Amino acid sequence: MATGEPRLKWDRHDQAVHGVAFLPDGRRVVSGSADGTLRVWDITTGRSLRTIPGATLGAYAVAVLPDGSRVAAGCKDGVVREFSVADGALLRELKGHHGYIRAVAYTHDGARLLSTAGDGSIRVWAMDKAEPVSVLQGHQGGVLAVAVSANDRQVVSGGRDGTVRLWDLVEGKLLKTLKGHRSWVAGVAFCGDGQLLSGGDDARALRWNAATGERVGEMPHKRRDYALACTADGTRMYSGGDNRGLARWDLASGKLLTDRAGHGRAVRALALSPDGKTVVTASEDTTLLVWDVSQ
Repeated sequence: MATGEPRLKWDRHDQAVHGVAFLPDGRRVVSGSADGTLRVWDITTGRSLRTIPGATLGAYAVAVLPDGSRVAAGCKDGVVREFSVADGALLRELKGHHGYIRAVAYTHDGARLLSTAGDGSIRVWAMDKAEPVSVLQGHQGGVLAVAVSANDRQVVSGGRDGTVRLWDLVEGKLLKTLKGHRSWVAGVAFCGDGQLLSGGDDARALRWNAATGERVGEMPHKRRDYALACTADGTRMYSGGDNRGLARWDLASGKLLTDRAGHGRAVRALALSPDGKTVVTASEDTTLLVWDVSQ
């Protein structure tokens, strides 16, 4: 009371958290915030292990290289920055986008990095080049989400134009445009064998057949979803958004199994652990929550 100083000084983000990704060990995550920093966390203790400054004007997307050595941050100034996870050193800056970087993703072989932005493009970067090796264009407006198939041959994206688009990553061409959402598509994922998931501002998650482009399922929600993930076996989906927590879905039936709140504001990103037993949600309330989904 005498000084007004906090008795316990928590090491935490100062602004909304927009991105989160697991490191390969499944015990640590990296988060990105509008406060201009990335943080490495121990999910068992909640301890902030490292703060990485340098995400100019804020980090709005993060992705971890499959070997865990570097993290990519999509920044508000339109630049993708890669940092060393070990010491936080800035490794390179990738320029060319216009507008916020909205999503980043590494291929599973670690050879390429994908980024999307408000300029409506998806840029594909090689690990040893400063210029993109290809630019995927077709969305009418910003691209808000991107995911890479398990064999690194296809990419799915979602945008402000309400479409889900499937791309051939090897040839750099558009394969299909999937229409069915009534508003922005903010989350996409490959799921199981030959299926796609998408969710967004229209409070629905849709399931698609990737080969035919046919919509094969719908999971209506009372709230908008901004992030989603699918289990490796294709049986469960996890989503977060205006529910301020974590929703769990059965994909075969399309039924909502559980919907747990916990955050003070909307969830902007989530990550599923490599073993499928833990989900971490990132929120506008400046915090991350760790959820046990093993049962």
